[in-house]
Amino acid sequence: MDLSRRLLLLLGAQTRTRVLPTLLIAGLVTCAIAIPLGIRALNADEPAADVAALVADTGPLDGGVVSGDVSIAFTGEDVEAVSFNLFMAGSDTAVYTSQDVDGPSFDLVQNNDGSPGSLDSTQLSNGAYELFVTMNGAAGEKRTAATFEVQNP
Repeated sequence: MDLSRRLLLLLGAQTRTRVLPTLLIAGLVTCAIAIPLGIRALNADEPAADVAALVADTGPLDGGVVSGDVSIAFTGEDVEAVSFNLFMAGSDTAVYTSQDVDGPSFDLVQNNDGSPGSLDSTQLSNGAYELFVTMNGAAGEKRTAATFEVQNP
């Protein structure tokens, strides 16, 4: 079929009646997907908490190496509660979770009396870990994360 015949078929009434509804449906589907994704992208600009506020008793946690018993805490102003989720790198299942509502220093591990406790890293496999921290306060919810290595003998 030559080009001129195809052009006439495209512009003809039979084809046009099929093309317009198809374009209308495609536009609606695009808007239904693009608008929520755009809103989600705008909300992603919420400020993250400073990862430097997440420390171990040996120093900054992010990029650090821990072994044995280690105290890990997040210190933040205007924070009411902190949730911790510890994952082995690449895993979808948390190996340890906790929440602390007693600030301004929020601890990953708490003793039964509420005092700061230590994470026994010998109970963890050696390797890379990711600690995700969610802070809730007057300014809303903020998140940060730190990666560190567990190296036990």
